[in-house]
Parts: sequence; structure tokens; C-alpha cells
Amino acid sequence: MESSSAKCPKWLAKYLKERGGSALFSQFMDWSLNDPVHGAYSSGNLKIGIDGDFVTSPSLSNDFAELLAVQLTEWFKDIDNDYSDCETISLVEIGPGEGNLSFDLLIAIESICPQKIFNKFELVLVEINDAMKERQKKKLISFSNIKIRWTDLDDLIKNPVSGVILAHEILDALPVERVILRNKELYQIGVTLREAETNYFLEYNDIPLTKKVRVKLEEYKDKCNLIIPPEDALDGWNSELHINLEPWFSKVSSSLKLGTLLIIDYALSANKYYNKIRRSGTIVSYRKQSMSNEVINLPGLCDITAHLCNEILIMEAEKNNLRFIGQTKQSLALLSLGLAGRISSLRDTCNSEISTALNKRESLLRLVDPNGLGGFRWFLFEVSPKDHVRKTVFDKSFLDEPID
Repeated sequence: MESSSAKCPKWLAKYLKERGGSALFSQFMDWSLNDPVHGAYSSGNLKIGIDGDFVTSPSLSNDFAELLAVQLTEWFKDIDNDYSDCETISLVEIGPGEGNLSFDLLIAIESICPQKIFNKFELVLVEINDAMKERQKKKLISFSNIKIRWTDLDDLIKNPVSGVILAHEILDALPVERVILRNKELYQIGVTLREAETNYFLEYNDIPLTKKVRVKLEEYKDKCNLIIPPEDALDGWNSELHINLEPWFSKVSSSLKLGTLLIIDYALSANKYYNKIRRSGTIVSYRKQSMSNEVINLPGLCDITAHLCNEILIMEAEKNNLRFIGQTKQSLALLSLGLAGRISSLRDTCNSEISTALNKRESLLRLVDPNGLGGFRWFLFEVSPKDHVRKTVFDKSFLDEPID
């Protein structure tokens, strides 16, 4: 496990003191990322992109959005065909970040979507952080001809939509619990405050398993045949539990009357995630393009993420009436949607534009790099009203064999 001590800012020390000096790791992670004033997302401390703290697929180029728009448009057509009296077809992006993906998607969708369907189209952005919301509004201000609105999941539950919900690199930042093996007993990892003269420090401490975590561990065992900790794990083995997936899926499922949910994120199968060799889970922090295992360092200044577990993700979704359609790696998804053709077309670039073409090629290859962004997984789920007989099956081109 990483170092057990780090400097604590005064704002976080105040929160910990109000909790008696200690909190579960999930609470520490939530404060660090989402505190309205000091959190990494809401404060504006984090920057996304090549010159920022970390890179996402949309921040490399508009190719990711243009390829994704091909699949989204097919789903819009399916909804229109299957539910012709639907007056509005919504694209809901949860946690839109800087707004780059929404910006590029709007341009791409408008260029390929049939006009009669585009006339029904709206973009719905679900954002909990005011600082990010302001960035998104500035980014999208030029789209005066397209209906764009901001909301939250609680409001969407009251007014569910028909369309597509997109969760791109969102679930890896949901606060997780961490567990650790000590003397053959499993404990939760907490974060406690230590005061030394006028300075505050954060340290890890072991906490008996809460009832909520014990129930989850039994559920993983019964429904996923997943035993945590794994057999023969050594003392000090630790990992993450995604306890906030269930309430998240409950809200998302209730927000969608008819359509699809596409999740794009880092994920591993259970046998790769929870095994005795992976002794410190997957949780890391990012700052200034640098990854660190010291996740309690610089709270409020770093992104903190943990991979998802495939089986647990699917289990929690299906519990909430989201039918699992399929999953694949991002590299295969983008190749199935036409990325190979884009790479091939660069061969015909004239000499005067060779430098631009090489940069473009590098960006495209990074999208499918199996050791980087290409390792993301795409998960597709669908929702249909119980009393509605489907005329068509939702298109799933991204799950097809890659196009040469």
C-alpha cells in the first residue's frame, strides 16, 4: 500500500474534525473531488487535455466524437422508428467535463442525422459542479439552433427522457470504499486526521466492516461468484468496492423511458481485478499528466479514479431494469465504426500536409492503444417500457467485427 501520511489542507481538516477526526475513504474521495469550493472538479483546479492534468479520448481530436456520433445517430433512428409519437429525442451526457465531447458530438450529429429526427433532438447535460457547468456553457454558446439544457439526475427522474444516456469516464470517479486484509481479517480503510503543532496530516486507519459493505460482499459472492479477499491473499492486500454503483444505476434507470445507456470507462474482469497478485487494487490519482499511487496527497488538486469490475457493473445495472446488450474494448468499437478507414485515408496526404497527417495519425492510434485509451470498455444497456412491444432491435454496430 502507498505511504500512509500526507499533508492535510485546513478546509479538509475542518470536515474531519466535524466527523470526530476520521472518515471512510469514500467520504474522503467525495470531498476531494466534489466539495463545492475546494473539490478538484468544482474548484476548476483540474484541466482536461494534452496541456492539462490528464487526457481523455475527446480531448485528442474530434475523431472520437465523429465515430461515436455514427452509433448515436443509429440509436436515434431506432427510437424514432420504434416510438414514432416521441416528440423529443434526448442525448444525455452525464458529467460533461469541459464540454469538448458535447461540442464535437453536436457538430457531427447535425451533419449526419436525418432532419426530421434532428428536429426532435435535444442535448441534456447532467453536471453537479457549478464551475464545470460554466465552462460547458461557454463552450456550447454558439449552438443557438439546438436545444441544450442543464439538469441533475433527480430532476430527470421526475421527467424521464427517451433517447441515449452517455456516461463517458464518469463511473471511475464515483467514490469507492477501500478494504484491506489484516491478520486474515478484512477491514475498511479510513482516513484520519493527525495534528502536529500547527500542521495537519492525513493518515490511513483500519475500520471494522460496516453493515453496508458486509452486505455487498455477500451479494458479490452470491450473484457474481466473487470472493473478496481472494484465496491465499497476503497480509496487506487491498482493493476497492464500488458501493455507489447501485444508487447511480437506480437513478439512471428511472431517468430513461426508452433508449440506451452507453458506459465508456476503464474496467477489468473480476478474475483480473480481485486476485492475489493485484495487491493494491487499481486506485490512482492524476495531476499534470502524472499518475500517482499516493491518492491521499494533495486532496482537491488531483483526480482520483478506480477501474470498474465488469461483473459487478453488469449486476448492478440489471438489478435496476437495465438490460445488458454487450461490451467490447474501445479499440474494437472504434474500428467497427470506421476508424481504420480514417487511418488508411491519411496515406494519400500530400507532402505539404504531411506533418498535420502524422499528428492526426498519432491521435487516432492513441484512441486504440491497448495500453492506454484503447483499453477502455464500452458497455451497452437498454430500457423499454414494460407495456411496449419493440418493432426493432437497437443497432449495435460498435459490437460488430471491425471494418477493414
